Amino acid sequence: MIASVKAFVPKRARQLLRATYGKGRARSQDCDAPHALMKLPGFRFCPPISVGLTAVLLALPAVAATLHVWQESPSPAPPYADWATAAHVIQDAVDAAQAGDTVLVTNGVYSSGGRPVPGSSLTNRVMVTQAITLLSVNGPAETLIEGAPDPAGWRAEGDGAIRCAYLGGSAVLGGFTLTNGHTRTWLGGNEATGPDTEGGGVWCQADVVVTNCVLVGCTANRSGGGVFGGRLEDCTLTANAANGGGGGGASASNLRQCVLSENSAGYGGGGATNSVLQDCTLINNQASERGGGAARCVLRDCLLANNRTSGKGGGASDSSLEACMLANNYAYSSGGGVQGGTLRNCRLDGNSSGEGGGACLSELHNCALTRNSVQYQGGGSSASTLYKTVR
Repeated sequence: MIASVKAFVPKRARQLLRATYGKGRARSQDCDAPHALMKLPGFRFCPPISVGLTAVLLALPAVAATLHVWQESPSPAPPYADWATAAHVIQDAVDAAQAGDTVLVTNGVYSSGGRPVPGSSLTNRVMVTQAITLLSVNGPAETLIEGAPDPAGWRAEGDGAIRCAYLGGSAVLGGFTLTNGHTRTWLGGNEATGPDTEGGGVWCQADVVVTNCVLVGCTANRSGGGVFGGRLEDCTLTANAANGGGGGGASASNLRQCVLSENSAGYGGGGATNSVLQDCTLINNQASERGGGAARCVLRDCLLANNRTSGKGGGASDSSLEACMLANNYAYSSGGGVQGGTLRNCRLDGNSSGEGGGACLSELHNCALTRNSVQYQGGGSSASTLYKTVR
């Protein structure tokens, strides 16, 4: 449940909100929901975010519309302009929207509808290809988009799998939980490639924004169990898997103030691979070969803790890290904290491995290595270049 306007509504909209309403809450009579619907048990149309959405709409061009989605609306009908005529299926409202519109979704588990992207065979529960904003009313705890596994697939992946969402065209997705999404597989003669095997939770074009979302229990056959691509802000990615590749949580993404936990990768980057991470937490992720927390990433002001790999780089491998903390990570082979790459102004504490408990084959500038341990050699570092580094 969203606790405040600030947690979700853009800064410009918050400024409009304060100027218009002060700091008060919206009254029930200010809402656009029919009074009878507002009395339904458990049905809430006026959390603080509802006022923020009004401010957002004020900032949009006059032609922009708001479309509604509610699974129990009494008379669903296009253009879904109010709650009484709200769509039952998210994709129906998305299809009716125009660029610049907002699709507003209220509480429920949305596990029906969807379609593949043209030229693809993988079904997406929600497919967006234009610049619309898709928002929930009450946040990720109340509003879920659910994919589906292939019942006959390999680890839930296969031709019958359903991804949670595909987002393109500068779309914005905010305030949802995306769960149980899966991709096709290239195994078994399917020869599925590209997006069909990436991003089990959501596949995003580079200009897409995903904010205040939870991605949990999704898998990709190759890359990005939780997400592939896009820009993520204030999101949580947990218990996702890239079974045959890298980036259990995220791949090819830009993440800010996100938490990546308990994700796994069949190759490298249990938390993330080929991504940029700012002010993020990567904890309890694992990878089979390299980079229990991250592989081939750029990380700034991040915490990497308790990540593991059966190979090299318990915290991170082949990455650039600045002002990061790496603690209690483990690599069976080498580089308990980090293997390869460059570190600046980082601290490596309590990491362990077979060789190079803190770092192996890395370049460290102005870093500190403390309480790292090994089975064989190089408790602090091994085969690394250290500049102004304390160990």
